[in-house]
Amino acid sequence: MAEGLAKALGPKGREFKSAGIMPSGVHPRTIESMREIGIDISGQTSKRVDEKLLAWADHVITLCDSAKACVHVPPPKKSTHWSIPDPVGTAGDETRILKSFAKTRDIIRGHLEEFFYPKK
Repeated sequence: MAEGLAKALGPKGREFKSAGIMPSGVHPRTIESMREIGIDISGQTSKRVDEKLLAWADHVITLCDSAKACVHVPPPKKSTHWSIPDPVGTAGDETRILKSFAKTRDIIRGHLEEFFYPKK
């Protein structure tokens, strides 16, 4: 979600990558949630955070509390943490689950818009 949103919302000419501490594939509901707002992430893959990726990055943003605890961002890298709810594991009917994915998507979108284009 975050990579797809960053690519759609971020400054042109910049490269954005996403990775996790326990990659498990791109969830079908994530793909569906992003399609709702016109962003196709069906070609994205789930990747593992590694030293090479961290060395490449200018700025590392962690989205869940377990990533903040597990990912050591080497200095002098800039890092930001956003505690974002993980919609995977939401209980209930399909409507409730999809709303949870949309809520997470919209939270990430709001953070990225403020990150890329802060209000003065």
